[in-house]
Amino acid sequence: MNPNTKRFLEALAGKPGDPVLFEPFVPVYLTEQLIWRRGEHLWNTIPIYLDTLLSLRERTYADTVIADMRRFGDDTADEMAAEMAKQATEEYRFVALCGSPVQYAAACASAGVCAVGLYDWQSWLRDNAPSLPRIAMDGNCESAIANGFDGWFCPAEGEKYWEQYHHQISILGGLGVSWMQTEEPVTIHNRSEAIFRMTEGAGYLIGSGGEVSREDYLSLISLLGIYRRYR
Repeated sequence: MNPNTKRFLEALAGKPGDPVLFEPFVPVYLTEQLIWRRGEHLWNTIPIYLDTLLSLRERTYADTVIADMRRFGDDTADEMAAEMAKQATEEYRFVALCGSPVQYAAACASAGVCAVGLYDWQSWLRDNAPSLPRIAMDGNCESAIANGFDGWFCPAEGEKYWEQYHHQISILGGLGVSWMQTEEPVTIHNRSEAIFRMTEGAGYLIGSGGEVSREDYLSLISLLGIYRRYR
C-alpha cells in the first residue's frame, strides 16, 4: 500500500474516502520491533531519526511521516525542516509536531511538511492566517475549533466528538490508549470497522489518541491490521 499524503489532507479537510491512520507516538521499543532494527543510533541525529520514522511508516502503512520537532529543540529547527524537505517525496510528506513558535515557523517554511501539530499553542500561537493545516495536539475540542484548527488530537471517545463536531473540525486518534489496553483484538477490529463505516473516512483519522506503551504491541498490531485491511 503506497502512502498518499493527498488522502491524508483530504480526510483532514473532511472529505470521504479511504481510512487514514494517525498514530504519532509509537514507542522506541515497538518501533524497533516493527522495523526489525535496534539501537540508540537510530534516534541520535536528525537525518537518521527521520529515516527511522520513514521505516516505521512503511510498516504501519501510514500516509504521512509524523516527526516530533520538540525532540531536538529550537536550535535545530531549521536543520530539521531542511532535512524533512530533503527526505520527502511526491508520495509522502511530513506532519511536523511543534512546541514553540520557532519550530512552527521552520515547519511552515519546509517544502517537506504538509501539516503541523501544535503543543502548548495556547501560550504562544498568534498566527491567524496559517500557511499549513493545523492540528491541536492538546487542549479541548471547543478551543481548537474557536482558534481555527483543522483537526484535534482526541484522547478517547472519538466517535462522540466526531458526531458532534465533524462539520467544524476533524478528529484524530480517538480510540483511547486505556481502552485498547484492556480489549481483545477482535473488539479493536470491530470498533475500528464501525468507525470506518460511520465516518466514511471524512474528518476522522483513526489512532489510539495517545502514547501506547511497549506492552501494547498486540493492541497496536490489531489496529494496524484492520486499517491495512480497509486500505
